[in-house]
Amino acid sequence: MTDSGRHHEPEPFGSGPRVHQDAKIEDLLLAGLDFYFSARYEEAIHVWTRALFFDRGHTRARAYIERARRALAERQREAEELVHTGADAFRRGDVGQARSLLESAVERGGVHDDVEMLLSRLDRLDQAPDRTRDRASARVPSAARRVEHETPPRSSRVRKLAFVGGVLGLAAAALVAAASWDRLEGFLGLPAPPAAGAVVVDDAFPLPQPLASEIALERAQTLYGDGRFHEALRVLARVQPSSSVRIEADALQTVIQRALIGSVDESSTAAPPSRR
Repeated sequence: MTDSGRHHEPEPFGSGPRVHQDAKIEDLLLAGLDFYFSARYEEAIHVWTRALFFDRGHTRARAYIERARRALAERQREAEELVHTGADAFRRGDVGQARSLLESAVERGGVHDDVEMLLSRLDRLDQAPDRTRDRASARVPSAARRVEHETPPRSSRVRKLAFVGGVLGLAAAALVAAASWDRLEGFLGLPAPPAAGAVVVDDAFPLPQPLASEIALERAQTLYGDGRFHEALRVLARVQPSSSVRIEADALQTVIQRALIGSVDESSTAAPPSRR
């Protein structure tokens, strides 16, 4: 039989080069979507660009690429904003916030020389938390020594007798003082007492009042020494950014956060692998 007499059977429906090409494009589109929803926009663009090699006018592939480029540009803009905000926090002396913002910028792809320089300078400040940790841990032994040197408790009878004797002595002294107060005033040349209703202000020796930020730092150090890390972090949040103890508060916050991360890592390492 000659070639002219031969006939070719038609290809079955659903097969052929065009169908295989469409299936390959669909696989590439799905693979790119996996990268896209994982925030791996560069890889998604690369995969969708491969789909255009099969069909340069593919509408979905071009739309996906444009969407990924917009997301990539938005992430870059956020990274730049985090870098500027972190640099401002560093100049203000807010070490903890500066580190958090700069590390977030690195995660979003905002890595350049300025960020690396600021992070290296923050790393050199890690020596301060060590001194804070030593000071906080030394509070527990000192408290124990104070308890050891306390006088032993007396019996209840001795305490009662001492209390009654003290009350009687104070009462007698008050009576003697009241009887001879007028003569004592004249002998010592004391000034006359103020008139009734007059307001007396004695500011010769004002007592220094601790600031709220200093009280919060002391409380946080005590909680840290007791191992109550989460409560210590909540108390540290009360320290004002303009306070003179802000650097020590940030240093203690870094120590506590590292301790919490270390405990999470140890628990995840010790956990047995799950069986499927």
